Amino acid sequence: MLLERKLPSRARVATLERLVAVFDSESERAERVIGAINNRCASLGLVLCYVKSLSELSGMLSRGACVVLFCDVRAETEGHDVVQSLHTLLSPTSSTQIVYTGVQEDSLISTERGEYAYLMPTSPKPHELVYALDFALERHERLLERPFVVRVRQYTHTVWPKRISFVESVLRKVRIHMGGETLEVYAKLSDVREELPAYFVQCHKSFVVNMNFIQELGQEHVLLTSGDCVPVSQKRRKVVREAFLAYVGRTLNGQKQEN
Repeated sequence: MLLERKLPSRARVATLERLVAVFDSESERAERVIGAINNRCASLGLVLCYVKSLSELSGMLSRGACVVLFCDVRAETEGHDVVQSLHTLLSPTSSTQIVYTGVQEDSLISTERGEYAYLMPTSPKPHELVYALDFALERHERLLERPFVVRVRQYTHTVWPKRISFVESVLRKVRIHMGGETLEVYAKLSDVREELPAYFVQCHKSFVVNMNFIQELGQEHVLLTSGDCVPVSQKRRKVVREAFLAYVGRTLNGQKQEN
């Protein structure tokens, strides 16, 4: 059964960051949602999992691992309101998209901040769930394309993720490489990683690369179109390969849909 799939390990989730979760205390309802979107998730290289408790959901969201969350508003949460619980678990700046299912009246979600992707009726059809998933993914990517700000000495710089070829950690500093320009800031690599879209993958404990710039993927390195050669650790070799192949698949699939 689809519900038997387990939540991916923390290390895997933190690296791929392409997780779609279905949250519902009733397994039969969750099974219908998972069955409807399973093939779509697989074709896009997304990891799909079932979450049935608030504590498990809290741990997943705290790691910023969830791209899209399908949440049934009728789920039992030990006396807690589902919508209000998500308000608490998600930060105002979270890019996680929520698809609420089991909605009978719009007033049920009247207090939402607007981060949800779609409101679904009590018994949504499979194609409606797939559409909601695609809608949510598109909005998620748009949110992560926003620039972020870094401070270098007394100057403040605006950084656009799509310009970054790779990021590296050197002692207590992080170097952000953008073509012929490099910004060096006092920060943790993990902090910068949180600002980057899903087309970035961590290939080494000290390196994160933009998969748009990968020209050649080897066993121990990736060669970028900029000519830079970035190391790939043995520990992350398989995950990087999976992430890159999934990214190429998503890109080709998107091009086919446009044509």
